[in-house]
Formats: sequence, C-alpha cells, structure tokens
Amino acid sequence: MSNRIQQIQQRRAHLVQQAAAQRSDLAWQIEPWKKRLSYVDQAVALVRRVHARPVLIALALAGLAFIARRRVSSLGGIGNAAWRVIKLFSNARR
Repeated sequence: MSNRIQQIQQRRAHLVQQAAAQRSDLAWQIEPWKKRLSYVDQAVALVRRVHARPVLIALALAGLAFIARRRVSSLGGIGNAAWRVIKLFSNARR
C-alpha cells in the first residue's frame, strides 16, 4: 500500500510540474494578443453600455441636431446603419 501511495504522489508531482510548464508556455504564446484583446473587451463594453441606454443616446443625438443641423443631417445615414448593426448583433445574442 505504501508503494502505491508513493507512486501516486510521484505521478501527482510530475503532473503539477507539467501543468506549470504548460501554463508558462501558454502565457508566453498569448502575450502578443493581450493588447489587442483588451481593445476588443473595451469595444464590447462600450457597445453594451450604449445598448443599455438608448434614451441617453437619443438625447445626445437630439442635442447634436439642435447645435449643428446641417452636419448632423449628413450623419443620419451613418447613425441609422450603426443602429441596425447594433440591433442585428443584439438579436443574434438572444
């Protein structure tokens, strides 16, 4: 019985060392992607905030329309397209 326990302990120690080496290797491989993925995380968070507060977005657009009517009218098509994309992605998640 003691021999079997010793074998299990040795196997466990080997697996722990192997897992540590794999974690280190994975961390090294992922390092170049960290900055890019942080931008993606920030973009997703922004989209979620915008999607959660449509009234504030409408008020901001109304304020812009009041301040600069001619410039905002040209952005109407872009805003409409952006809103459709947001709705498309929000419906796809459901």
